[in-house]
Amino acid sequence: MLFLTGVYECIRSFGLALTWYLDNGSGFISHDSHAVFAKGLGIPLINGTARYPQGRGKIERFNRTLQADVLRGFDGALGVDPDCRALALRLAHHIEHGYNRRPHASLGDVAPQSRWDADPRALSFPDSDADLRRKFVVRETRDVSNDNVIQHGGALWEVPRGHARTTVVVHRQVLDGALSILHDGRLVRLHPVDLAANAHARRAQPTPNVEEPSVPPTTAAMLAFERDMGPIVGADGGFADQE
Repeated sequence: MLFLTGVYECIRSFGLALTWYLDNGSGFISHDSHAVFAKGLGIPLINGTARYPQGRGKIERFNRTLQADVLRGFDGALGVDPDCRALALRLAHHIEHGYNRRPHASLGDVAPQSRWDADPRALSFPDSDADLRRKFVVRETRDVSNDNVIQHGGALWEVPRGHARTTVVVHRQVLDGALSILHDGRLVRLHPVDLAANAHARRAQPTPNVEEPSVPPTTAAMLAFERDMGPIVGADGGFADQE
């Protein structure tokens, strides 16, 4: 799901590509990825062969650069929100305002942003966000039990009445895992069976002693993010000083 979420965000920002090339990593070869590209997006998906360093050297170098520039300052840093969306915002800020604007030797000392802006090809976007999200739906069949329940992902899901002892097509949105089926001519979202509604709370556990983490470095990427994206209201409720 993480890889396909990245694909979705990439298409939202930069449009549809003619072809995608992957390095055959474990996160890229799932059936969901193949189904979304083949049946949803209709875009060729090329998986590199194993033991082919030319196909993955660039992305590994990119990962090392992001680790050195940004991620090393996140481990236990005060004021850094650990939520994935907050971390994604910090990474996107550095890539857009730092990484993409630095000259790269592999591009003849031209910055990626300059190379992108110089490309004369027009970008192609989906008609709408709703249309794009529909392309990230995978369809699977499931048998409905006598009490209108199906099994999916190791859990039980309630199905609207009238489908007992039938086989239904489940529409799974891979971006958030939502399940739906066609019922009376429209898609109806399914919900898990609540088997633990009357479960008792567990006993409280003693808090273990935790060593104080070491203070990570404050990187240039963190300073740039705070300058551009930091709060405009101070702790006292007034406007913070901004240069």
